[in-house]
Amino acid sequence: MRLLALHAVSLSVLLLGVPLAAYADTAFTSNGVAPYVSGIAVKVNGDFVPPSTKTQHNVTVVISVESFGKSYTIDTPLNSDSYTFTENGDFEFTFHDEDVATGRSTVKVENIDRTTPVSTIDSYSASPTNAPVTVSAATNEGALSASSHTFTENGSFDFVAVDEAGNSATSTVTVSNIDTEAPVISRAGEASVEVRAGNEYTDAGASVSDNTDTNVAVVMDGSVDTNTVGIYTLTYTATDAAGNSATPVTRTVEVYRKSSGGSARISTPDSQPLAGRVLGASTYNFSADLTVGATGDDVTALQNLLREQGYFTEEPTGYFGPKTKAAVVAFQASSGLPQTGYVGPLTRSALGGSPTQAISVEAQIALLTAQLKALQAQYALLQQ
Repeated sequence: MRLLALHAVSLSVLLLGVPLAAYADTAFTSNGVAPYVSGIAVKVNGDFVPPSTKTQHNVTVVISVESFGKSYTIDTPLNSDSYTFTENGDFEFTFHDEDVATGRSTVKVENIDRTTPVSTIDSYSASPTNAPVTVSAATNEGALSASSHTFTENGSFDFVAVDEAGNSATSTVTVSNIDTEAPVISRAGEASVEVRAGNEYTDAGASVSDNTDTNVAVVMDGSVDTNTVGIYTLTYTATDAAGNSATPVTRTVEVYRKSSGGSARISTPDSQPLAGRVLGASTYNFSADLTVGATGDDVTALQNLLREQGYFTEEPTGYFGPKTKAAVVAFQASSGLPQTGYVGPLTRSALGGSPTQAISVEAQIALLTAQLKALQAQYALLQQ
């Protein structure tokens, strides 16, 4: 007589209360005659693993058969106690013993997972900024290599998600909106300008350049009132879209009084170098001490003389401003005089002008000594 035993094996069933990837009938019921599956084992890549192990690889189920001491034959799969699943599903093992008693058991596998996880990148600002940018991410399953990343400079970062089965997915975030370089302002024209009171003043302006922002604008702060004598400061600033501010650039505009005329007379000067002049050798006649703020023909005469000697490069204005003072200081330095920028008796005499009052013998000797030292210094330079 032929006996038949049926055994159902399912992943959805608990073996001793533990979910399994593949297992036999939990009760291992038997009629005591036909062979049956008494246990199973699970292999992944040739290694035994717990039945509940999630994997992206094929799963091999190995069965153990109880035949009550009788020999038995596995019919499906033929003469094999294992079956390899390439995807989730069911497989029925069949077998019979030497008395032709037949048994069968179904094994179900549900732990093969080849679906990669999905990462979500949170929104972040792509507007120009000079501050760090933080980007956060999340995944629908498994774990991320990092939940967030802070960019301190432009570049890329990979968020890698890996699930329980070993499937991985990479999401690359690239940031290119970080800009920490400030724009650069270039002033047009001179840093210091003199304008006669009552005349019109037109500022030369300034330009700006930036490494990324092509729409940066220069802002000028300040104004010039040419009807009021004084010194005015104009300041140029610029800020790019990322918030970087340029180093401010300034211009000084000095408004001076109109010349009221004077008695200075200018005749053709001699060609003798300034350092070699002695008292009374020049035909320039200065009638007063001169300093910053002075105006008139005396100043014009001074500027002409300094211009002929290469110390003053502007057109004479009749106003003693910062540029005239700088020229006087340069002349005093080359003549061995105190570098005060003030045109007094010693400087006028060195220039060839006539002093307002008589110069003492001691002062004349001091001037001649200074001129001699200047000549000696020039000679020493020529010998090098």
